[in-house]
Amino acid sequence: MEDVSKKTPKEVREEKRREANRKAAAENMQKKQASIYDADGKVVTSYDKKLAKRKEEQKKDKRNTLITRITLIVVLVAVAAALIFAIGKKVNERYGTAVTVNGEKIGRVEYDFYYHMGINNFMNTYGSYASYFGLDTGSDLSKQTYRGDETWADYFGVNAVEMIKEMRALSAEADKNSFSYDDTDDYNEFNSSIEKAASDDGSSVKDYYKKTFGDYATQSSIESYVKQYLRANAYYDDYQKNLTFSDAEINDYYNENKDKYDVVDYRYLEVADLDKANEMLASITDGSSFRALCPQYAADDLKSGYETDDKSLATGATQSSITTGAEVTSWLFDSVRKEGDKTVVTVADDNKNYVLYFSSRYLTDAQKSIMTDSMKSSKSQEYINSLIDGMTSQSGTVKIYEETAGSADGE
Repeated sequence: MEDVSKKTPKEVREEKRREANRKAAAENMQKKQASIYDADGKVVTSYDKKLAKRKEEQKKDKRNTLITRITLIVVLVAVAAALIFAIGKKVNERYGTAVTVNGEKIGRVEYDFYYHMGINNFMNTYGSYASYFGLDTGSDLSKQTYRGDETWADYFGVNAVEMIKEMRALSAEADKNSFSYDDTDDYNEFNSSIEKAASDDGSSVKDYYKKTFGDYATQSSIESYVKQYLRANAYYDDYQKNLTFSDAEINDYYNENKDKYDVVDYRYLEVADLDKANEMLASITDGSSFRALCPQYAADDLKSGYETDDKSLATGATQSSITTGAEVTSWLFDSVRKEGDKTVVTVADDNKNYVLYFSSRYLTDAQKSIMTDSMKSSKSQEYINSLIDGMTSQSGTVKIYEETAGSADGE
C-alpha cells in the first residue's frame, strides 16, 4: 500500500481531482445506460425517443384544443343566455302580466291604455290647473310627489287598476242587461280625433299612439280596449240618464246640500275707511237707498260708474262664484239670513271692508237641474262601487310605474 504521508500537498490535491473526475464520469455513464432502457429493460433508440416526444406533443395539443372548445362553448352559452334574457325581458314587458284583476291577467298594453287614459282624463278636467297639484306630465311621474311618499305614478297606477275594474264590471252588466250599442260612429270619431291630434302635434299617427297610450300601443293593439271603454261608458251614460228620483228624495238631498245649490241676491260696496263704511251702513234702509249711497262712498275713480249703473247689485250668486272673501260668503249663506239684513264685513286676507245688504236666497231651475245631475252621478257611483266591491288586484310580472297595482287594494 502506498504511503500517503510521504506525498507532497500538491500530489494529494491532484489525486483528489482525478478521483472526482472518475466519479463524475461513472455517474454520467450510469445515466446514459439508464436512458437507453425502458421500464421493461428494453433498449430505447433515438427513434423511440422522437416518437414518444411526438405523442406527448399530440396529447398536449389535444388537451389545449379541448380547453379551447370548452371555453368557446361556455362563451357561446353565456352569449345565448344574455340574448335569451334580453329577448325574454322584452317579450315579458310586451306580453307579460302587468296586473291581475279579480283573477284575470291584464297585459301591459291594456294596462298602459288605462294608465294613460287616466292622465288624459285628468288633464281634460283640470287643464292648466294641473300644475297647482304639482303635476308635470312632461316629466317622469315616478319622481313627482303626489301625497306624502306617494308619486303621481302611484296615483295614476291605482287609477288605472280602478278603471280596469270599472270597465270589466260595466261590460259584464251591459251583457247581462242585453245592452245594445253600435260602436261604429264613436270608434271612427275616436280615430279621427287621434289623427287630428297627431297632425296638430306634428307627429305621425303611429308615434302619437305610443306617446298617448304607451310604448306598445298601436291602433290595432288597443282597438278592443277602446271599444270596451266606449261601450262601458255608453252603458254607464244610459244607466245614469234613466235614473229617476221621488220628490221626497229630491227634497231630502236638497235640504242636506242647500248651501251648495242655493243662490243669493245681495248688494255690496267696498269702502276703504271702516268708519265711513259704518256711516254708510247706518244710512241704509233698503236696496234703493243702498244704491243711492254708493256714489258717495265709493272710491273716487269708481264714483261715476255707480252713478250710471247699478253696479252694487249681485244676483244668482252661488257660494263658489263669490270672490270677495270667505267672510262675505259665510255671512250671506248663514241659515239665519233674511231680506233686509245688513252689515260691514272686514276680510282679513286683504284688510278690505265691504258694506253688505241681503235681498234673497232661492233655488233656480238651472241649479235644480245641476243638483239632479249630481244626485244621478252619486247614485251611479254607488252602483259602480257595488259592482267592483270585493274585486281584487295584484301586481304582475311586469315592473311598471312604481308597482301601483297592489296598492289599489292595499295588497
